[in-house]
Amino acid sequence: MVKTLDWILNSFEKYRKAFALSFFFFGLPIVYFLRDGIKLAPGNKVFTAALTLGALFAAIPLKNFKRIYVPNIKIVTFTMIYWFFGILYLAIYTPHLGWFTNPVVEAVNIFMILSAAYIFSTVSINDIKDTFLPFTVIISVVGCLGLLFIILRNPTYVIGMRAGIAFDSGTEGTEVWSNPHIYGRAAFAGIVGIIIMLRQKLSLLYKLMLYGGGLVCFVVLVLTQSFQTFIAFGIFGMLYTYFNVNAGTFYRIFKWIFSWKGLLLFTIIAYGIFYLWNYTRFNEIAINLSNKIFERFDKVGNLFSSSKTSAAAAKYVTADESASQRITNITQVFTNVADNWENGYWFRIITGNGYHHFYVDAPIFQTFNDLGILAFLSYLLIHVIIIKWALKEYKEKSNLMILFLSYFFIHTFVQNFVFGMPYDYQRWTYFLFLGRFYTSQYFSFNTNYKFSNLQGS
Repeated sequence: MVKTLDWILNSFEKYRKAFALSFFFFGLPIVYFLRDGIKLAPGNKVFTAALTLGALFAAIPLKNFKRIYVPNIKIVTFTMIYWFFGILYLAIYTPHLGWFTNPVVEAVNIFMILSAAYIFSTVSINDIKDTFLPFTVIISVVGCLGLLFIILRNPTYVIGMRAGIAFDSGTEGTEVWSNPHIYGRAAFAGIVGIIIMLRQKLSLLYKLMLYGGGLVCFVVLVLTQSFQTFIAFGIFGMLYTYFNVNAGTFYRIFKWIFSWKGLLLFTIIAYGIFYLWNYTRFNEIAINLSNKIFERFDKVGNLFSSSKTSAAAAKYVTADESASQRITNITQVFTNVADNWENGYWFRIITGNGYHHFYVDAPIFQTFNDLGILAFLSYLLIHVIIIKWALKEYKEKSNLMILFLSYFFIHTFVQNFVFGMPYDYQRWTYFLFLGRFYTSQYFSFNTNYKFSNLQGS
């Protein structure tokens, strides 16, 4: 009994930080599955905050409180510049209170971001480098399975609809649409994590499990029809191919395809597709779903290829509604700049129009509109620094966990231009998490404040 308890406690301490941090970043689909999917706490934001904050604080150090690992100073500095303006504006310059600005929610987000900055600084890469990625894959796949479970039990769901779990609206008997981007994000994380894990030497059973998980994530990626995730996945494919595929790789793939294993696998796959296409409704479902996806791409393409340039012209083209609205919003940002200049409010161009002044649905443009030039430049510079480190990691592949985080940045990068609000905790805690591990220095709190270079810290 004592040995069992000792093993449990040791295992808990060994895996605690990796699991907690992975769930914090990628566990939201599971939270929504529990909250709204199986109705444990429908529409309850406290439930969401409790699980999210709980995961973050589960990674807090239980010993060695005095050791703080130095993050990438540039990333942290520019993040703090941004949030200096964010907190200042929230306190004194918030033109639109209401749905867009709930001071309590904003305060929780800021508290979470600042807490994360400290907690990440206490985590050594040695604590999580071998387990963070496997936990991320497991959590992402479970989140995707939860979504599939819900839509399979939903009699009103039809293939071609964007997949998601309906949120409770707070009014009895009514629900509101869910956010498919949450599940697209999880699917992207699962696929990227699995591809990177397959770089290791693994047993056949382990590989089959990863392939199965990858298939689940890919199905969810398609069903959510998240345009930003499609873009991120395409960029990931190009970058991964560029940094990992060469003539020798093509030769090994070609050689394996024409081996007995490759031919056997090809025969099985071909027969499976033939059977599904001719003896099930698979062809009908596949054609319907592919038509929906290509229609969505076509609508967005029509929007950008239209000869009309004004925001109002969006209604005259056959375009994706959300993309059309986003173009309209971005155009409005520059209209605001022109109006401020013409009306003599040129100082607003520098300082911005106020916290949540206008919902753009494109974070980088909303930053410029709301917080002004300095916050906008800090936001841009964070991206420049991370891209520089990420490209270095794509080439050197120093650690699978950091390689995964670097490739996942592609999704966040795309999202920062095309979807969401700039103030949510997920993007900023992710920036800080990258900043923590894009460095190798640490210092301890003592009277001397000595710095030491420790590789792998």
